[in-house]
Amino acid sequence: MEAPQFLKRLLGLKDPRRAASLVAKGVSQARGGDLKGALASYRAALAADDEYALAHLNVALCLQDLYNVDRTTLAGEEQDERLHQLAGHLRRAVELDARLTPGFRALGFVERALGDFEAARDAFNRYLAAAEEKDPHRERVLQTLTEVQDKAVIQEHLRVGLDVAERAAEADEPTRADAETRLTYVAEKEPQRAQALWALGVLRRTAKDLEAATRWLDAALVADPGCLPAHKELASLHFHGGNPALALPHARACYEADPTNPALTCNLGVCHLALGNLAEARELVDLARDMAPKDPIVQDAFRAVEEATRDAAGAVKK
Repeated sequence: MEAPQFLKRLLGLKDPRRAASLVAKGVSQARGGDLKGALASYRAALAADDEYALAHLNVALCLQDLYNVDRTTLAGEEQDERLHQLAGHLRRAVELDARLTPGFRALGFVERALGDFEAARDAFNRYLAAAEEKDPHRERVLQTLTEVQDKAVIQEHLRVGLDVAERAAEADEPTRADAETRLTYVAEKEPQRAQALWALGVLRRTAKDLEAATRWLDAALVADPGCLPAHKELASLHFHGGNPALALPHARACYEADPTNPALTCNLGVCHLALGNLAEARELVDLARDMAPKDPIVQDAFRAVEEATRDAAGAVKK
């Protein structure tokens, strides 16, 4: 004997027949122009069976219709939230049933709107592989795929290159070389992409080509003066290269971006110390010490300031 509906809900049992019935009801409501009613029916279908692929697809398509109705009144964050919500249902729909080619088509357009061109390319290719030659949407998808492919290549190269740059010290030389090739392609196509320029600087620094590293990092700051990773790299490169005067503005930019970070505060203090600016050095190192009294680097900096202060006082007495 089949369990009653309320008992199924209580026990968390799936009810695919009820889900199918609710989807059919939703389709009828949507055809009659009642999109909100249709959405409620599709969601009720998911409550009956959350693995019913068609329910996920119809929730997404209904959300898409509602999004298109409301788009001009939605703020940017609201648009993104709506798109992420319907993208989640589309991904789940095609995961549960790869035969739902309209799901791949819709997913491609949504991923493109979200800026994930790799995912858009993959979704469009899945649709084209399964759709019939006479499918009325095929030509539009082909045109959009042409537009998306170049952006997807750039996005893929950037993603792989950044991943290697972030672990450059552990990556082997062929991996770093491949990452440089990818990132150089990105920099040529999109010269204002500061992330790619920063990553090229990191890879050149890892290869001990400090001149090229500095050029790439300077270029990153031309593209985006607020690129903090580039400021951090340049502060370190110049300081350890024996030029604290060049390191100072980069260390200051990092500190001003995050003045509660003891490491950045200490770094700026150490730059001042190297330049003989004892008052500024003491103030900043004391601040860092208040924030991280047990940090060994901060402790070393404090002792260095103390020693420099004693030396300066001794020189005055002489």
